[in-house]
Amino acid sequence: MRGLLLLLIVAMSALQLSFVAPQAAAAAASHCQFCQIGVEAGPTDGTVEGRATQDVPGSASPGGESSSGSCVGCRYLWLLACPGNQVMADGQGGFADPIDDPCEQIGSDCPPGELLERLYILVPPADIETGSTECVGGDPAPTVAQVGQAAADAFSQLLSVAAPTHQPDPIAIVNIPTLFATNIPPVQTFAETLLGQQVSITVTASWVWDFGDGATLTTSNPGGAYPNTSLNHNYEQAGKYTVRVTTNWSGVYSIDGGPPQPISGGVVSRPSPPFVVDVHEAHAVLVDN
Repeated sequence: MRGLLLLLIVAMSALQLSFVAPQAAAAAASHCQFCQIGVEAGPTDGTVEGRATQDVPGSASPGGESSSGSCVGCRYLWLLACPGNQVMADGQGGFADPIDDPCEQIGSDCPPGELLERLYILVPPADIETGSTECVGGDPAPTVAQVGQAAADAFSQLLSVAAPTHQPDPIAIVNIPTLFATNIPPVQTFAETLLGQQVSITVTASWVWDFGDGATLTTSNPGGAYPNTSLNHNYEQAGKYTVRVTTNWSGVYSIDGGPPQPISGGVVSRPSPPFVVDVHEAHAVLVDN
């Protein structure tokens, strides 16, 4: 009889443990799972960004407390990941004065502008658990649109103005081609650092000439000095002609060797100061040897 009673007590104890142990295990698993979410997932799942207590999933109030989620009322705090830095619970559901002193290693393994920090989790009522150690802070990487705008701004500052010349100079001759030159290359490439990104900007020029006698020309030919005769104009009458030329620039940019993208804003025009071509008639004159 005594043996039967002892066996019954042991059985009841085992049955009670079978109810309690799963509940405790479930609670522990639930809490650890939430801590993992809070460390690695996005902001909507409770990730802490910045160095302050933040909200956790569910209906939250300022200061980082939550009324729902697997870790009810948990709070979070980032501290510099330095030896000796720590935080305690204040006994009232919050953090006590943390030790958050800087040290040499906090930026050595992180991208520029970021610091190595450690996440601390306050589990009510007063348990402090350590989360992940991550590089925190720094400026976010610029978007493609932001780099594109920076390229457009730089493009407008890189453009040069033609410095036109003509030959013969100072006097041109009727019905003899007058040679013209812009004296700038039609294509130029610039390597720029914009918003921390390596950006290549290529600008391409074309020109609109007004030769002052009613004739105009649009060309991508920059011309040149003799013997380059590719850009020329014949004046049929003597006179002084005011010549104008406008350089029209377009451009593309690429980020870190990527595909070229057109620079926004379209063509940018740069007019040069007008200049005068003095055209004379030439007469044959017999001379004595």
